[in-house]
Amino acid sequence: MPASAVRQRRLLLITATALPTMAAWALDHHRLGTQLAAARRDPLTGLPTRDEFTTRATQLADRHPADTVLLVVDVDYFKDTNDAFGHAAGDAVLAAIGRRLQTWTNDHHGIAGRIGGDEFTAAARLQPTATMTALTDLQHALTRPVPWDGRHLPVAVSIGAAQTRDHTFAQALRAADTAMYATKHTGTPRLWAPYDTPAPTINGRRQGRHGTHLAPAAVAAPAGRTPADD
Repeated sequence: MPASAVRQRRLLLITATALPTMAAWALDHHRLGTQLAAARRDPLTGLPTRDEFTTRATQLADRHPADTVLLVVDVDYFKDTNDAFGHAAGDAVLAAIGRRLQTWTNDHHGIAGRIGGDEFTAAARLQPTATMTALTDLQHALTRPVPWDGRHLPVAVSIGAAQTRDHTFAQALRAADTAMYATKHTGTPRLWAPYDTPAPTINGRRQGRHGTHLAPAAVAAPAGRTPADD
């Protein structure tokens, strides 16, 4: 048999042997990519989780420092919804808020995320003169009742915001959280101001939030407020 034919047969044999291995590698690679993508998305709302949001929002703020605004959105009285209608109703409220927040951020060239429980965040490009109008529009959009099981579930949220041009990203997120705490349960969004007082925190989370394990006597709640009000 000519040498060229021998080489050709060897090449075909090597290819035939390697194909299953290559196919298995491609399948594993695809599966890993799918798992990583899923880990970056909240399964209920489809929004980016904390780490993915932070990465993308930081990039947005770095590219557009003059007009990027960070938001923290907290669902008010969420425990009451769960207690009165069940966790399926609570999930419906969270999913609706996620969709509405995503629509709003798309309109403002931004990104939304769910950072845990009933807490959401967003980054959007807002002109300073139009920021409060945009935030008020968002407040109205998020608090529309949610249709569920033949009824309409009430929704209330608190929204705090901060402009990244005045802070580092971490500082802006903390300032937005401070503004949100200052406007809690008022039904009016708030843009951070230098006189806003940061809320007490335990391990970086506001007083009374799940996971803080805060003893009642450890930090006194502000007058007229209890940790359960969140």
